[in-house]
Amino acid sequence: MNKKIISIILLLIVLTASFTVFACDGAEKVKVSFVQEGYETVVVEMEKGGTLKSNEIPKPVKINKYGYEVKWDRTNFRNLTEDTVVNAVVVPKKYVVTFDPAGGKLSDIDGKRIEYLEFTFDAPYSLPVPVKENYEFKGWLIGSELFVETEIWAITDNITMTAKWEAVVD
Repeated sequence: MNKKIISIILLLIVLTASFTVFACDGAEKVKVSFVQEGYETVVVEMEKGGTLKSNEIPKPVKINKYGYEVKWDRTNFRNLTEDTVVNAVVVPKKYVVTFDPAGGKLSDIDGKRIEYLEFTFDAPYSLPVPVKENYEFKGWLIGSELFVETEIWAITDNITMTAKWEAVVD
């Protein structure tokens, strides 16, 4: 055979193989745009109908706002079929308060023992009231300090509160 014909045949084989590989990888794509005010938008491309893995999701830039954090306004990245915009939002943090009734009992309305509650920073709250036979509940201690209740939760740590009791004298 002629060298030119062989070269053309080889070129056609290579082009056909390249086109086949391209066609297999030519799945439809969608874009997920992560937008945070004041920062560059991050765009992640993924296969349409696929799932964005957690390691592919960028972390929002942290802020220095006491008691708050930045999160994305969407957390489900499964079966996306169209381009999607995800916005960073500033939300109050949640904190866990563990209760030590100090020999008393602390239960909810249904009688279930309360060990801890979750409180949202900068939001209204209500503390439970324990009971102890022959004692009057005087409030909750944080360490050795009596906690002064306010209308809005302002503590930015997970804490333990211990019941303060005073014996009832007959």
